[in-house]
Amino acid sequence: MHFFSSPWLLILSQSLLVLGVGCFQWTVYGAVTLTLPLLGWVVGLYGHLMLLRRWDRLPKMPDDMAMFWGIALGWSGVMVVTYCLGQPMAEIKRVAKVLPLLWLGIGLMDWVLMVCIQQLVGHLWDEETDDPVDYYQR
Repeated sequence: MHFFSSPWLLILSQSLLVLGVGCFQWTVYGAVTLTLPLLGWVVGLYGHLMLLRRWDRLPKMPDDMAMFWGIALGWSGVMVVTYCLGQPMAEIKRVAKVLPLLWLGIGLMDWVLMVCIQQLVGHLWDEETDDPVDYYQR
């Protein structure tokens, strides 16, 4: 149970969802758009973080910032490697100069999305604020 409740499995779940949705879209439509894999990515992150909350393993910010960076950069590395494995060598040589920038950009995007969804899950379901705000009080 401890293995399945690890936040590091976010790398695997994100990879399987994005690649699965992309493969499904490729087989059905013959092309892949950004919309469906991105939607699958967001839904997958939300679902995985909700499971982590249920198992009381939801990472807390800012304590687990390094863990989120590791997950984000690990996942973006998996995506860049998958891209390189699926392209001809001429294409890889053509874009080789921007692959590190692409890796960091995808990692930053994943980190921001993970932190936002973690804050949303924590705010909606778990964390009570020490200083409650009454929005109806004037």
